[in-house]
Amino acid sequence: MTRCKIAVAIAMTATALLAQQETNEVAAAEAPAEAAPAAVGSESATIGEEDVDEIDLEEIDDTAEAAKHPQIRTDNEDVEFVDISCDEATLADVLRQFRKTTRANIISDDSTNLQRRVSAELKHVQWLDALQSLLNARGFRLERRGNIYFVNEDKQAIPIVTRTFQLNHASAEELATLFNENYAVKGKDGKTVQKIANAFPGANVVVVTATEKVISDCEAIIRSVDKAIDQIYIEA
Repeated sequence: MTRCKIAVAIAMTATALLAQQETNEVAAAEAPAEAAPAAVGSESATIGEEDVDEIDLEEIDDTAEAAKHPQIRTDNEDVEFVDISCDEATLADVLRQFRKTTRANIISDDSTNLQRRVSAELKHVQWLDALQSLLNARGFRLERRGNIYFVNEDKQAIPIVTRTFQLNHASAEELATLFNENYAVKGKDGKTVQKIANAFPGANVVVVTATEKVISDCEAIIRSVDKAIDQIYIEA
């Protein structure tokens, strides 16, 4: 009887051990399967990070805006003369660039009129003459006190207006050249600092930006020259 109990106990123990072993094997088999998704996810995340290209938004160049930023260049040995290139740049940006390039002491107020825009393409001009001309064209003046320059709005400045003239017979290029030779702002050396007229040959149009008096003079010239040439017919 005792032997039978011992045998039964041994059999039960063996059965329990076998069951436990099967449980461990099942758990071991299921463990990698459960970990697999984490491993796949980790590998996928790593691949995603390596494949993503980082973009520095500050380096993106907006060409439309960049074109409006004034470019003022000078010879390092001679800051008296500068080259200026700007297209519809604000006076505030022009002043900022002049300060940076010439290192001149220029003080301006916070007038909203400094947002007025100006376009210019100047080569080897005295920076002071150029700056004065650009400011005068938009109703400002430059005053010097010692070695400091003050930018003030000229309350008595003559307003500048723009007129477009459609020509029928005269040449837009020839008239623009004539107007610039006679009315454009010139430096001390006699060279043109800022044009008042621009020609558009394709449409045979001339655009004039000047005071009302100058535009009136230009209009009178156009009326006198924009006429059809009389044709003479000779019969044999």
